[in-house]
Amino acid sequence: MSKPSILVVAERSGDPQSALQKASVLARHLGADLELFTCDVEHAWAVAQQARSADARLVVDACLADSTRYLAALRGTVAARDLVMRTSAVCAPSLYEGLARRSEEVRPLLVVKGCTETLFRGPGVILRPDEVRLIREPPGPLLLSRGRTWAPTPRIGALVVEPADAARLELPATELAQRCHGEFEWLSLEVGESVEHAVAQRRIDILAMLATATRQGGDQSPLPEELVGNLACDVLVLPRESLAPGALLAAVAIRTDHAHC
Repeated sequence: MSKPSILVVAERSGDPQSALQKASVLARHLGADLELFTCDVEHAWAVAQQARSADARLVVDACLADSTRYLAALRGTVAARDLVMRTSAVCAPSLYEGLARRSEEVRPLLVVKGCTETLFRGPGVILRPDEVRLIREPPGPLLLSRGRTWAPTPRIGALVVEPADAARLELPATELAQRCHGEFEWLSLEVGESVEHAVAQRRIDILAMLATATRQGGDQSPLPEELVGNLACDVLVLPRESLAPGALLAAVAIRTDHAHC
């Protein structure tokens, strides 16, 4: 039986080393392998044309080769010889489609993605469209890292937006806290208290919540993508439903590398 894997989104912009370092810590606690993943969206046109164009095939091959070299260089920046680490390079129309396709293939235990300030413009929370979709419809458990170091005994909080959320959140959130030798607590808000204030006061390192696509009626609860930008802690977004097999039909080219220790 193969070990579970943690898929680390290694974007060239931002701070991929921070996400990789946290993923390495989680891999040790969870007994998982690591897979570094990168997605090129600039050459997706060639993927759609490669079946009938030799020039397009050359573009796709060059794109995947360049991405593979980048991942190999990134892998060398982390001292993790005790971990099995492999890579996957994808060329796809969007980050969401590339990541969802790879997640469908390997069914990772967790997807880790860095979310630094370089992803936002201005003081508000403005994400790229594919990032918003990823947060609203995560293909698996998605940890969005803001770069802050966790406490030696990490505090895992769970935010209940709807009453039914508690049953779905409790098992994965409490298990994560237990495996990481951390502490778990439900994030209960006082009247008029914001999530940001509660997280800061309780020194939460990771806030777990379920994905929410839209607000219902007059609900004023914050959406996950709003919290990602406003909170100093990491956010663990759990999908409400699993991605249906074969749900994505977009043209995607994938190249994987053998595992390394």
